[in-house]
Amino acid sequence: MYSKAVLATVNTAFFYYKWRESMKDKQRLAKTANILLAWLLVLLCGISPLLQPLCTQAATNYNAYSNTKKEWYIQRNTEHEPPSGADTAKTLAKYNAYYYDDQATEKVIYFAFDCGYENGYTAKMLDALQAYDAKAVFFVTGHYVKSHPELCKRMKREGHLVGSHTMSHPSLPSVSTTKIREELTGLEQLFKEKTGYTLDKYLRPPMGEYSDRVLKVAQDLGYTTIFWSIVYNDYNPDKQPGVQTVIDHFKTYCHKGAITLTHNVSSSNADALKTVLKNLKADGYRFARIDELGQPKNQKVAKPKWEKGASGGGQVSAKRMLLQWHADLSKKKQLIPDGFEIYRKEKGGKYELIKTRKASKDNAYTYKDRNIEPGKTYYYKIRSYCYKYGRTLYSERTTVLRCRVPD
Repeated sequence: MYSKAVLATVNTAFFYYKWRESMKDKQRLAKTANILLAWLLVLLCGISPLLQPLCTQAATNYNAYSNTKKEWYIQRNTEHEPPSGADTAKTLAKYNAYYYDDQATEKVIYFAFDCGYENGYTAKMLDALQAYDAKAVFFVTGHYVKSHPELCKRMKREGHLVGSHTMSHPSLPSVSTTKIREELTGLEQLFKEKTGYTLDKYLRPPMGEYSDRVLKVAQDLGYTTIFWSIVYNDYNPDKQPGVQTVIDHFKTYCHKGAITLTHNVSSSNADALKTVLKNLKADGYRFARIDELGQPKNQKVAKPKWEKGASGGGQVSAKRMLLQWHADLSKKKQLIPDGFEIYRKEKGGKYELIKTRKASKDNAYTYKDRNIEPGKTYYYKIRSYCYKYGRTLYSERTTVLRCRVPD
């Protein structure tokens, strides 16, 4: 009896020990799983453009942000300097919002058109922009997308951005946070359904009415809010400013980094736009797309580098000049080229573009120049290009490669 009791006690203790250990394993497993799940959520919210706004919104108390309605305005000057506005550029930047490009160091202007409805002038404006290779952003409403999807498609096909003027054009400070989201995400869905294109995440608040809360909600949805530094009364089709007034307004008030408020329903805008673009170009202005805002101004494209040896590491014969080069990717924070331009000249002449090559994954390039004559000397230079921020950026050109064709 005694030995049986001892055996039973030992067995009980053994099973109790195994049970304790199994429970510890389960607890450790559960703790580990919770840690991994937490890190997975952090990772997804950090890297996914779709999930990040959801994570941000869930953690944001929008009632903590002022909802006092503000109406955007500017105070002009005639010194071709940026005007002051309802808020400073620094204040707006906290919410990823702009009224001009405060980092602009050159004459650059951003054309932005509000499109609440169609009045028969948008196609003419698109023609004018195309004639001067000018890219713009068009802020559309739900009504515009439903009634004129083909014009929206043309905007996208021709390289313009199409942003949000909201689904139903409400005063955003007067509606709930949920309604603001619906106004923006609803238009995104509609635009995709009607055009097949993705709506660009730029917001022009209806009537220029906004609040800190509105800007924060838009920011958390991934939007950049765009106000303006050039504006005139062009929104009423029955009270147009006149063509010359539009032309003179740009001459008087244009400045580096300007953003326009231009309405597509204006006959004056439609008739004046070509002349406005012509005058601005003659004055040294560049027409930029709004996605250049906030991007680095000093980024450089990786420069081409000749391979070692004569003719860039290639061969020279009486029938062809074989050039060889690669992109110098050794420096940090450089843009990877999308392609290369090859220039050539003869002694006493000017460099002319003779060939364009697209970039390749192996970063090894050759070009056979067969348009040569025996006994002549040719000079070559190459530069890289990269399409970024809505424009084409170029590298510096290579050193001169001098090649003499054998007799």
